[in-house]
Amino acid sequence: MLTVAPNHATGVTTCSFDVWLEPKAYFVHEWRDQASPYHAGPTFTLKDGKLVGPTGPLMDIPSGQWVHYEVTATIGAATTGTWTLKVTPTGGATKAFTNLPFRSKELRTVNWIGFISNANEPSAFFLDQLSLTTTDPNR
Repeated sequence: MLTVAPNHATGVTTCSFDVWLEPKAYFVHEWRDQASPYHAGPTFTLKDGKLVGPTGPLMDIPSGQWVHYEVTATIGAATTGTWTLKVTPTGGATKAFTNLPFRSKELRTVNWIGFISNANEPSAFFLDQLSLTTTDPNR
């Protein structure tokens, strides 16, 4: 597991990265606040060749090759409680999924972003080209 603590409270947050999956990998990407219990915003999983978002399966994802992901959401008072996911397989066209609902509509800040293995058997995923940005003018 890899986590980052951006502590973003306003503006548009964008997290982009590349993932390479082994066939048995089970990858989870999730944004959370620091409430107890926490509220989750953008969340998706990669397992058994499927990208699954908050509304169900979104597309097939190949193992054994790099795929680029870009997650964007407005944070703070201006949030709509939705996010956008762009997915670009190596050599393929970008697919955009818009107006995906936050897992918890209460999310207003992003204090934790995780890259998690939920696999129950030996497997690996590789992460590269990680970028995290915000439009918050105070940062």
